[in-house]
Amino acid sequence: MDLLIDDDINPSASAKRKAKAEWRERRLELISAVMTVTMSWQVNEALEDVCKKALNKTSYNGHTVSNGIRSTNGYLSLLPPLDDEKEYWKISPSMTGVRLLSIALLAKAMIYAAGEDSRTSDLLSGYAMSLPAVIGSDYCFPSLSMLSKYWQDKSARSLFSSAVTGLSTEELAKLVHYWENFFCLRPRYIESYLCVIRKSTALSLTLLLSDSELEEPRTSSSISADQTGSTVSTARTLASMELLSQGFSTWESYINAAEVLRTLFAYASDTQPSMASINRGAKQAIFHIAIANMPLVLGTLTYDTMHSKKIDERIQCLTMIGYFIRKKPMLLYSSVNKVAEAVVKTLDPNVAHMRESVLQSATSILHHLVKAYPCVDFSGSAQKLAVGTQEGAAVIYDLRTATRSVVLEGHMGPVDALAFSPDAKFIATCCLQDQTVRVWHTNLSLFGMLTSSLTQGLGQQRSEGKNQNNTSSSTQKPYKVFSFANPRGLPTITPFSLEPPTTPTRA
Repeated sequence: MDLLIDDDINPSASAKRKAKAEWRERRLELISAVMTVTMSWQVNEALEDVCKKALNKTSYNGHTVSNGIRSTNGYLSLLPPLDDEKEYWKISPSMTGVRLLSIALLAKAMIYAAGEDSRTSDLLSGYAMSLPAVIGSDYCFPSLSMLSKYWQDKSARSLFSSAVTGLSTEELAKLVHYWENFFCLRPRYIESYLCVIRKSTALSLTLLLSDSELEEPRTSSSISADQTGSTVSTARTLASMELLSQGFSTWESYINAAEVLRTLFAYASDTQPSMASINRGAKQAIFHIAIANMPLVLGTLTYDTMHSKKIDERIQCLTMIGYFIRKKPMLLYSSVNKVAEAVVKTLDPNVAHMRESVLQSATSILHHLVKAYPCVDFSGSAQKLAVGTQEGAAVIYDLRTATRSVVLEGHMGPVDALAFSPDAKFIATCCLQDQTVRVWHTNLSLFGMLTSSLTQGLGQQRSEGKNQNNTSSSTQKPYKVFSFANPRGLPTITPFSLEPPTTPTRA
């Protein structure tokens, strides 16, 4: 009923749907015509049944067409038509590779139309592995070097795997022997030659990452300016990301690792639909690099967040920090205080236009920090953020001025959890290592210091002062200290806890 009413109100909507359906039907007819003469039939029943189901056909004729290969200069080399279309599989590895890739491209459309897209890789692999038995001993296996050029395509990977599986033991040994000469970690090479190979490979991957079709890959605006990058350019960029990230420990000493990360940050923060595949690849690459060298990733993120001259680049870094908190919070757990300080610094009201530009991103990140880590808490009434450190201190920031308000030191181990009181006049910090909960005044005032001194007593101040490092930013002592037992087997607080820690009851 809703559809009829909509058509009555907007007749053009019905016309658009009808035109779209006709366009889809014409495309399927074209695919059917090309697939009929490109694909060899009676080879693999599973794929052929799916194709027949998508095109509503029960059989195909045996007509053939001339096949060809386009050279690097743009010329097209065509073969004369053959009486038996199976003869095309016996000409050369390159011809077999081109034909398999063409079939894979056409078959994906029909597999999708048949609703079997989850089986695409299995169907294509099964077809490729069935060909040698049907064609005979003269069958030419596809060129692996040709298939490797399309490695980012899952269908090409499936065809590559099936081609390797079909090789004999002797052919596989020859293939390994040939390519092992290019392996940069081969032990028999002298160290100087290894360095040359590694350096050349690292530089080549870096150049591929910063593709020439993208004028300024470091910024989102420059990446978005050129959205007409070719499929080949995208494949090169994705391949370089994958190889750089997986072998980062090998290439790191030969490249400007920080600049590579900044390029990946720019790709990962781009939200243009045409850059979706590169966006996903960049995020995966950053996570791989973080596992190999988290201090480098964290240092680059926090430095650029606080010191980058361009607001867009600061927002890129904030976006990546938020992505780490949501997807890989454990990677940031030991450095939460550094991340929080970098985010707070972006809210500095003394830097023109910066606070207004990053306010939404910074607020979202602070929300995720409080939600993901029990050692972080926020008071909305006082506009203060508290962060526990691994060194046993709790740092309170005033978000209105983007500065440290007070540093509370006293725990003998990491601050595992903390929480403001409802009125934000007190804060409770918990340390599992020294098994204490300490309650502090949040304001470093004369009244607070006098109250703290009277509560603790002069003698206790002297005794505890011997075991603490006094700094100019922390002259307070805890208002109250509560000890607790930590029985063996008690689960420790993890950064994945979503419930805020409970404020201890005041005595």
